[in-house]
Amino acid sequence: LDKLKSKCGMISSVNAGKVESDKYESPEYKLIMAAQKREELQQEGDLLDETIQKKEKEVRSMRKTLMELRQRNTSFRASFSKADTNGAKAHELNSLGEKV
Repeated sequence: LDKLKSKCGMISSVNAGKVESDKYESPEYKLIMAAQKREELQQEGDLLDETIQKKEKEVRSMRKTLMELRQRNTSFRASFSKADTNGAKAHELNSLGEKV
């Protein structure tokens, strides 16, 4: 940190002797602006990453719900199918009905 301060002080003293125009930007200014831009991009990237992860979690949850719904729908649809009158359960039901 001390080395950076001394380097910055040296650059400032060299630039202080120069005549500054409106278009001149010091190296310190460029360094600061680059650091700020990098930080802004990092924050934006973090925010986008967080949003992506939330959306992926929602998609996984929705897929799980869809699979569950499809399974229940299949079971429900199967419950409305016609009974097999020649099957084993039909014969068992007939024999129980005759005993009563």
